Amino acid sequence: MLHIEKTWLQESGDLQVNREKLKRGELEMFQDFFKQVSNQELSPEQYQAIANIITNISTHEGGLA
Repeated sequence: MLHIEKTWLQESGDLQVNREKLKRGELEMFQDFFKQVSNQELSPEQYQAIANIITNISTHEGGLA
């Protein structure tokens, strides 16, 4: 399970940077996380798998309650 949170909003005083980061979606944030943890880029197959998972979660969000 992975929880993605935009904690840098509290850390940075640069509003322009914060606005740009807010435009990023879950997939882009996961790419950053993966690169930070593994020091590698997602392969095309990994990218597609994560994109499918995020889409599936987003479509079914709210239906799990």
